[in-house]
Amino acid sequence: MKLSLNNKNKYIFTSILLIAICFITYWPVLTHKFMVDDPAFVIKKYSKFFTQPSDFFIQTPATHHYEPFNNIINVNLFNIFEQPAPLYLINIFLFSFNCILFFSLLFKTSKNYKLALISSILFCLHPYNADLIQHITFNIIFFTSAAMCLSLICLTSHLEKPSRALYISSILLALLASFSQAISIIMPAYAFVFLLYYRTNFKKLVLIITPFILISINQLVIWFMLVGSKFKLGTRLEILHLSIWEIIRNYAHIIWLYLSNLINPKTIVFMYNFQPLRDNISLYCGITFITVLAVLISLIIARNKFYFLALPLFITGFLITIPAAVARPEQGFTFEPYWMYFSSIWIFCLFGSLIIKLATKINRTLLILFIAIISLFLFIHSQKQLSYGTSEIRYTVYWLKSSPGNALANQIFGELYFSNDLPVIDEMVDPLLEQINAYIKNDQPALAITLCNKIFKNKLKPEIIKRTAILKAAAYEKDKKPKKNKLMLRQIIDTYKKPDIYIQISSTFDQLKMSDTAINVLDECLLTYPKYKEALLLKGIILGNKEKYSESIEIWKKGLEIDPADQRFITLINAAEKLLNNKH
Repeated sequence: MKLSLNNKNKYIFTSILLIAICFITYWPVLTHKFMVDDPAFVIKKYSKFFTQPSDFFIQTPATHHYEPFNNIINVNLFNIFEQPAPLYLINIFLFSFNCILFFSLLFKTSKNYKLALISSILFCLHPYNADLIQHITFNIIFFTSAAMCLSLICLTSHLEKPSRALYISSILLALLASFSQAISIIMPAYAFVFLLYYRTNFKKLVLIITPFILISINQLVIWFMLVGSKFKLGTRLEILHLSIWEIIRNYAHIIWLYLSNLINPKTIVFMYNFQPLRDNISLYCGITFITVLAVLISLIIARNKFYFLALPLFITGFLITIPAAVARPEQGFTFEPYWMYFSSIWIFCLFGSLIIKLATKINRTLLILFIAIISLFLFIHSQKQLSYGTSEIRYTVYWLKSSPGNALANQIFGELYFSNDLPVIDEMVDPLLEQINAYIKNDQPALAITLCNKIFKNKLKPEIIKRTAILKAAAYEKDKKPKKNKLMLRQIIDTYKKPDIYIQISSTFDQLKMSDTAINVLDECLLTYPKYKEALLLKGIILGNKEKYSESIEIWKKGLEIDPADQRFITLINAAEKLLNNKH
């Protein structure tokens, strides 16, 4: 479609406006450091993640996704830039380009400039995008979305005025998207909705959509091949054991959670697992499903009405949860929000449609004020979302709260503290101590000792210092430095001078598979506090875990003599005697 001068001016004005909004909203990211889940950039070891040329085409480490374009881009960016600022600048430019493309697609399809403009501005400001922009390795989402959007623009141009060049371009762009990120798997669904909207007859629809389907099938086959032994439909994949209604409930609940976060931004970084659904949500999930079904039926009946296009295109974005559930059988129905980046524009298109309809009901000044209030609300939440990324450490804490016990976050957490002189605050202590535990268990005591020393440099609560000191003693033991271990333990015991310190030390050593040292500590405790029943209880448990049931029984009998009313000793003695009899 050849643009008139008027339309060209609209495109130029809108492009400049969207770029300006993007930079005004997201410029704080330029002062950020690398994010913790950009691991290769954070620890300066990209070769650790991609070690062979084949990794650029079949990504074997860490994940099971087919993303060759992603790998090529980030390896080259890693080799060019050592500081994050230029990479964040690239992300802002890419996001701006996406917003312009989204506007172009909306304007081209709806023929309504105001609708396309309002929708694009709301999308541009939404805090959902802040997390994508402040992660270097999420740049691939912008590349993929650009390819998908250009593919749809070419497809709609072909539908309006048939052109072999435009159709081939649309297919090639869909192919490029399939090399970039898994979200492009659902391109046939988008193409199908547009073909319905443009009233394409059945035969033509099948011919046009077939190449898109073949591209997605190829992508799915490669994805499942990468999953390998994990791709077992009949074992851990609980989705197969759900009824149709339960699947609908799960699927609708994912949509509901996403929509609730878009409308009232709380935390956009979330990943939910539904095995099975925890809450009784039948009612509103049923309503959601019926609503979606009604809109899809409306789309078929009134296909040339643009406002019937938005919701079906948004809903189709969630289809990726189905192959993800199959490819990740241990996780079931899992949802990661960046999958919905491309589809999100259609919800903002729906908002834009409502605002345009509202314009016929209220005063123009009130309408502008209403749009300004919404924009300000989104802008404030975007700034809040960006504030979580002011440093790798702060974002790690935020990330760990969203996904407690995340092994990758803890690993990078440790790496960051080795390479930087960073302060330790209370909310960072638990993940640090968890990582120290991991280092000791994985026979890396030197790394554990280094992290302990980092914690000691900070003014923290006595309980934290005590826990850290015990772990440092355990690291010395693991490092085969018994003198330093004994000296450390003596300092801890002399400092706290209470019998429960022995219990804490012994429990820690026992959890770290150092049961002999744990028993020695308890023996010392019983020399000082011979009637301390908790020491007898724990010593018996440790010995029982080593299958020394006779010794456990004798120790627990001593505890029972001290306190005949303590039912714990009676229960444990009975259990140990049964195990002993079975053993013989």
